[in-house]
Amino acid sequence: MSTSLNDFSLHFRETLWKIVDSIRREYSKDSDKDWKNTLILLGTSSLALLLALAFGRQLFHSSSAYYALLHRGEEQDIVQATAAGAAATKQEEQKSTADQDVSATEKKTKPTLVRRESTDFQVPIVGFVSVSSTWERRKQTFAMFTCSLAFVMPMTLFCWIITIYLAVVVPLQQRSTEPKKNTSIIENIPMVFSSLVWIYLVFVGALDQAQTTGGRKPWMRGSYRGLTGNFLRQWWSWACDFLPVILVKTAELQAFTTTVTNNKDGKATVQPCKYVLGYHPHGIIAVGAFCAFSTDSARVLDLSKSESTMSDTQDYVNDHNDDTSTASFCTPDRRGFSSLFPGLDRRVVTLPQNFWTPFLREYFLSMGAVTSAKQTFRRYLQTYSKSTKDEASSNRNDARALIVVVGGAAESLMAEQGSINLVLRNRRGFVREAIMAGAHLVPVLGFGETNLYQMFATDETSMAAKFQRFVKRTFGFAAPMFRGRSIFLKEVGVLPYRTPVVVVVGAPIAPPSRQELHDKDYCDFSPKIDRSTDEAMNKDGAILKEWHSRYVSSLEELYHQHKDAHWNMPGKSRAKSMRILR
Repeated sequence: MSTSLNDFSLHFRETLWKIVDSIRREYSKDSDKDWKNTLILLGTSSLALLLALAFGRQLFHSSSAYYALLHRGEEQDIVQATAAGAAATKQEEQKSTADQDVSATEKKTKPTLVRRESTDFQVPIVGFVSVSSTWERRKQTFAMFTCSLAFVMPMTLFCWIITIYLAVVVPLQQRSTEPKKNTSIIENIPMVFSSLVWIYLVFVGALDQAQTTGGRKPWMRGSYRGLTGNFLRQWWSWACDFLPVILVKTAELQAFTTTVTNNKDGKATVQPCKYVLGYHPHGIIAVGAFCAFSTDSARVLDLSKSESTMSDTQDYVNDHNDDTSTASFCTPDRRGFSSLFPGLDRRVVTLPQNFWTPFLREYFLSMGAVTSAKQTFRRYLQTYSKSTKDEASSNRNDARALIVVVGGAAESLMAEQGSINLVLRNRRGFVREAIMAGAHLVPVLGFGETNLYQMFATDETSMAAKFQRFVKRTFGFAAPMFRGRSIFLKEVGVLPYRTPVVVVVGAPIAPPSRQELHDKDYCDFSPKIDRSTDEAMNKDGAILKEWHSRYVSSLEELYHQHKDAHWNMPGKSRAKSMRILR
């Protein structure tokens, strides 16, 4: 049966190649054909490839099912024959001792045919190839593909190629050709697209500030009702269940606070709350932070009210891993950050380089991403003074949360499987901006973030390490040496491995009071610290160091409190304890 399938696959590929080759030869007959034939060729080839993939996959599953049905009876006959032989052997050896009878029976009744549940096979260079996954797991893999480097890297190249072609190549081609009197609408389509691209580039470069103000609505999260919202929520649910990602709430993050004045009127005023959430560790690309905060589809666990809520949880992930079995507990019928912390408008801080690519930046903005520039904190969290009122956001009534992956590029180079190595000792910028905005600091730990990829250690004096330092110093992002998986290959690629990530949100740390700031406004907070000696040069610098030490202590307490929890499988399987290296 396998030989016939191989012959059919070979014949099918040859037929497909003949079709494509005939189209190519037909196109090459006339070298003066215009760009319309090129589009026809590309469209026909793409359609043929899609049909081949769809038909080939359906044929493979149908043939596998037919093969299993065909040989099921043969397997049953073998097992029955084995059992009959074992029974006969048992009758012949009844004259032996009881111990010998038991051992002989166990030996003879051992099945001679072992049927594997998985049909994955191993290739010498690329490792195991996944061909037997269910459609549910395939959907999870494709959904995770859209929020990983496997999608971002080729899309970056593709967007730049399209932009350069439409903005530069098309106008030059139009200028080099002689103008025609009667031109059809189809022939003017390239120039129309070129004009639209130039309008978009001018808008992005001169007018659009959504990457620092957070003014673009994160519609791709699927938070809105309708067919599109339902599809996006389901899509990101598949992406979160690929690992899976579990978001754990340990304390309340109130969206609004009510204060009553001491006047005779006794009027109550409602004020929105603001939070700065520090996510640790960075890992390679902080997949856990993206799934937990950029989407509203992560499975959740609420521990903030009482321990009795654990009785309402259910066992979700059993044998979810590729190699080992894991189990995690999730609150039923609830998903996403909004279900745990309603009323909070949130944004996730990422590298400014992610907004350099035309068109792809719209994907990041639609997922609620903002740049890591200083202006982002002050615009989105609405920090302003008399001299910088123009930097404030237009809407000052929202309860807001800003998620920052504190370790950054330096921490990604120190990532190690089974451990949490942090760059935090001198990272005080996010604490300063939180105090200036009057925002609460919230520590967040992503257990299992560093297990998503296999990292390769580099010597400090090697060429690889020098290249990594050059990239980080020149372009602002890191280039760690790592390996993941892909859609079909389990040991080669840049997709993360199927290992769970448990994101634990800690308790908020209130900002200093006005008395502690010596009756100054939060926006006038200006700490000064000597970088050479790490000593505070003014009172605000001492306050900054104190609140940073509180944050570090709260983060360490959060780690030790939940590292061995029965729902925290990545924490229990850790190789080393959390360390603050720098």
